[in-house]
Amino acid sequence: MKHQVGIYDLLKKMQIEKQKTIVSITHDINLAAQYSDMILLLCAGGDYNFGPTREILTTERIESVFSVKTFSAQTGQTRFFFPVRQVYKKPFVLIQL
Repeated sequence: MKHQVGIYDLLKKMQIEKQKTIVSITHDINLAAQYSDMILLLCAGGDYNFGPTREILTTERIESVFSVKTFSAQTGQTRFFFPVRQVYKKPFVLIQL
């Protein structure tokens, strides 16, 4: 995680200092929420949502796009998203080999 934050901090610093647009592709919604001003959220079937990160990354939209119950929390200006596990009737057993 240290290196992820370091790289995104460096990119954000360069963006501000050089006044350039940086395009990043990530599957980490929480990193995108922290560093992106605008976001393109790709959905199944070719649908997408594009706009300011705070407007696009909402709990409702995350749940709809990823089909998973989501808990969200906010610290400062940034909202973070956490998937909530599904409860199954059969116990899940992790087997280590």
